[in-house]
Amino acid sequence: MVTDIFSRAERKVGEEWEAIPGLQPFSGWPSYRLFGFLANVRNYSAVEPISDPRGLPPGIELASSEFDGPDEEWLGEHDHSWLWLSELQAFDFDRIVEERRTTGMVGGLRHGNLTAPAGEGVKMTLREFLGVGFFEELVRLEKAGVERIVFGFGS
Repeated sequence: MVTDIFSRAERKVGEEWEAIPGLQPFSGWPSYRLFGFLANVRNYSAVEPISDPRGLPPGIELASSEFDGPDEEWLGEHDHSWLWLSELQAFDFDRIVEERRTTGMVGGLRHGNLTAPAGEGVKMTLREFLGVGFFEELVRLEKAGVERIVFGFGS
């Protein structure tokens, strides 16, 4: 079963949060490395997440998967959270992490969603672990005036 991220980009206008139409941060490229870092979801690599899921911020209602109206956005079924863009930009991506995702046999079938014991993974910077696309996305979001990213996951 595949997991995807569903998200919305927001900025504050006066006292209200406003979704920025057409921007769905990190969607379109499912990456379990990214999901593990953002919210400890499908974290087979065993990297420390920037945050465990925080739930939805006040004032955000979940749309059903049936979409009741054109302004509703589906934010997935589980592990809802949010992050400040500035929080992501300030993070130390040059710290060393250990990529522990591995493959192996389970019940006679090969699986790629296993976690190797600590010390048996590959060490790299978090920047290398997340890849260039993650940082290009941060630049795109900053240029669009994004302040907060709200997201969840669907499986």
